[in-house]
Amino acid sequence: MVLEVENVNKDIFHNYLEQLSKHKPKELKIVVIDNAGFHSTKDIEIPDNIKLLRIPLYTPELNPCEQVWAYIKKRFKNNIYENLKN
Repeated sequence: MVLEVENVNKDIFHNYLEQLSKHKPKELKIVVIDNAGFHSTKDIEIPDNIKLLRIPLYTPELNPCEQVWAYIKKRFKNNIYENLKN
């Protein structure tokens, strides 16, 4: 399943959860979320086969996405490449 969007908001997050729920519907999915505004779940129904795991405030070390960004920054920040092959 591939879902690509240019920006994120609450409606897109809800749509993502709905689509994820339909993919292998008998499978339980655990989605790690942080405190981003679009992760608000006040007005949306979470599908039964999805559990949201909210990480505590100010703990980027627990956010998998932050780990990916840290990896990329560590290896590619301030480097100049002559072409895309290097």
